[in-house]
Amino acid sequence: MVYTIDGRAFPKVPSTCEHTVTQVVTKASRTVGKGALLNKELLAEKEKINCTWLYMTAREYAQLRQMGAGKNFFKLNYYDATTMTKKTKEFYGSDITATELNGLDRNDIPQGYQTVKWSFIER
Repeated sequence: MVYTIDGRAFPKVPSTCEHTVTQVVTKASRTVGKGALLNKELLAEKEKINCTWLYMTAREYAQLRQMGAGKNFFKLNYYDATTMTKKTKEFYGSDITATELNGLDRNDIPQGYQTVKWSFIER
């Protein structure tokens, strides 16, 4: 769960937040044959948090877009399952994707968006 981004709450709580821990390695190799061994040099472990909203209004989506506009990095306050505590770390964001629902309101504004996705990768 992501609680805040740069100290501000999302306009709507994400429907899901998927956490991934990726190992950054070098000099990886595997021996061949019975009892094959993997050798690697671990450089770092990076967290990735994929946030998804199943539905957002046009206003909520605009607010979400504004949160990421012109920024390279973000301070995320999130739940860390390893330590079972809230943590704040620096992340960078992926592209924001959304599927616009068919139909416009009386002001020609989209009625809303579904399957909005924004991922954050530890710096």
